[in-house]
Amino acid sequence: MNDLLLHGFGKSSGSSGVAPIEGLTPIIASNTIQGAGLPFVHRPLGTLSDRRGVNHYHAGKLYVLHTTGVTIYDCSTGSVIAENTHTTTNAHMSPDTAESDGSYYVAQGGSLYKYALDGSTIWEMTGSSDNPKSIAVDASGVYIGVTSSTNHYVRKYNRNTGQSIWSSPNLSEEVYALAVNSTTIFVATYRNYLIRRLNVSNGSIVYSYTMPNNQLAYALAIEPGTNHFYSIDGYRMLRKHSYQTGEPIFERSSANTTTVYN
Repeated sequence: MNDLLLHGFGKSSGSSGVAPIEGLTPIIASNTIQGAGLPFVHRPLGTLSDRRGVNHYHAGKLYVLHTTGVTIYDCSTGSVIAENTHTTTNAHMSPDTAESDGSYYVAQGGSLYKYALDGSTIWEMTGSSDNPKSIAVDASGVYIGVTSSTNHYVRKYNRNTGQSIWSSPNLSEEVYALAVNSTTIFVATYRNYLIRRLNVSNGSIVYSYTMPNNQLAYALAIEPGTNHFYSIDGYRMLRKHSYQTGEPIFERSSANTTTVYN
């Protein structure tokens, strides 16, 4: 299980997960912060049992999205740094992983917001008809998996202004999971059971890999400094994939995972 913890995959439903290494999307499924790499355990999250299933670690802080906003914790002590109120119905959140100022993004409805650590608005992009499904950030931009009418896209926005940079082709199905680094985007889409590699410069499709047994990839994570990425499917199968083709390098059955909302 150490390798699973390192790459951000949590434990079984109903038990605690972990906050993994920088740059990967963690899976945390309990009402306490607990796990490898944290110097405190079983610290209650108070009334935040309604949080949305995925918490984000960055620069010594843990960001928790819940129905009334975003709470930010100090990972060395467990103390609350900020308790920020936002509208978060069907929202997706990520810290700005290219900054160390504590800022973060919330995609909600047809809007994308960048907030400061204290919850004040840095900028907002509003007026879109998009319904966000997933979010990821790298140094060059903010990526949102969206549904617009019956079409499905990944859209890239400027981190500092919110201006649109590009939109991918229609990906045919809901963008259920999203993982990004400086060279590559991986997208898991719903119902057609595909993992697609996209060009980070323009969103074009590099290839599509069909998940075995018509299974949906619930989680994606890119391993830093390698040509590998990871997925977990609905059969609790953990796979390590090749960047070049998407084909598995290895599989591990009965992986201890929980449902993930990216």
